[in-house]
Amino acid sequence: MNELQKFMVKNNIDMNLQLKAKQYIEFKLEHEKAMRETDKAILQTLSQTLRDQMIKQMNGRVMKNNLLFQKSFGSSLLTRLSLKLEEQLLGPDEYIYKV
Repeated sequence: MNELQKFMVKNNIDMNLQLKAKQYIEFKLEHEKAMRETDKAILQTLSQTLRDQMIKQMNGRVMKNNLLFQKSFGSSLLTRLSLKLEEQLLGPDEYIYKV
C-alpha cells in the first residue's frame, strides 16, 4: 500500500482518486485472501482424486453453461481446462471485457 501512495503522490493524483484506489485495493486484498484461504482449506482436506473431481464439476458447470465454450471446444478439452481455471474476484468498475 505504501508503494501505491508513493506512486500517486509522485504522479500528482487527485485526492479523491487516491481514496478510490486505496479502497479498491483494500477490497480486493481482503476478499481475495478470505475467499482463497477458505476454498483452499476445504479442497486441501480432500484426496487429490476427490479434489480434481470437485474442481472439474465446479468449473465444468460454468463452461458447459457458456455458449462460447460449448461451441468452441470439445468435452475432452473442456474437462482438461476445468482443472486450470481459477476464479477471479472483480471489483467495482472492472470488466472481463467491454464492448
